[in-house]
Amino acid sequence: MTRPQGYRDYHTMTRWVSYLLYLYLLATLLVLISSVLDYRLLTDLQHGVYLAAESVDSDVQSSQLRLIGALLFSLATAVVAGTGVLLWTYRAVYNAHQLGSKGLQFSPGWAVASYFIPGLNLWKPFQVMKELWQTSLSTASGWSRIRVPGLMRLWWGLWLVVLSLGRVTELLTNRVEQLLALRELAVLYGINALLSLPLTLLLLYLIRTIQRRQQAQHQTQQQTKPDDSSASTLSRATPPELAAQ
Repeated sequence: MTRPQGYRDYHTMTRWVSYLLYLYLLATLLVLISSVLDYRLLTDLQHGVYLAAESVDSDVQSSQLRLIGALLFSLATAVVAGTGVLLWTYRAVYNAHQLGSKGLQFSPGWAVASYFIPGLNLWKPFQVMKELWQTSLSTASGWSRIRVPGLMRLWWGLWLVVLSLGRVTELLTNRVEQLLALRELAVLYGINALLSLPLTLLLLYLIRTIQRRQQAQHQTQQQTKPDDSSASTLSRATPPELAAQ
């Protein structure tokens, strides 16, 4: 059985995805704080501030556990929020088609899949968001000529930097037995978290703005749409003899 076509309201979905992103912001902030504390502790240790070995072992273990806990919480919220963003993307692209935008490059399924294809995921998801932004402003034939704001380019640039830092962090974990490597990891985790804060805020702005504009487009189309039900009712109410005249 085929599902009915037509615009599907996703205001509630957008709101819940926003909540998940706010939760990820909290987790990212915890990672940032834990990274700074861990870096300070390791720096003090390197400079010989600690004299008692018992105190060193206890404090280092507590610091590492705090950082690991924050990272795991951040990872869990990133997975949940990321899933929400993918569902939102599917619905937003679907609605872009239903609102009448012609010449769209991405189907809903292809828009989601673009995040997982190696190589293509370095620019295709940006193009998906770009199309959503442009068509949320106009569904006319010239929508592709609408310029996107610099904030969108900043969002994607931050995403590529954060992605690259994640790869460097994975390589550095092979040397975590060294004190210097632990400090470097703390720095990388901190920078990654620091950049993830504006990255997430920009994503929040984009998804909420696109949803709001698509909803406004749908309402406008509904208001200007001919009332077919009234026309059919009038036709049924007209006697056959008057219709024949």
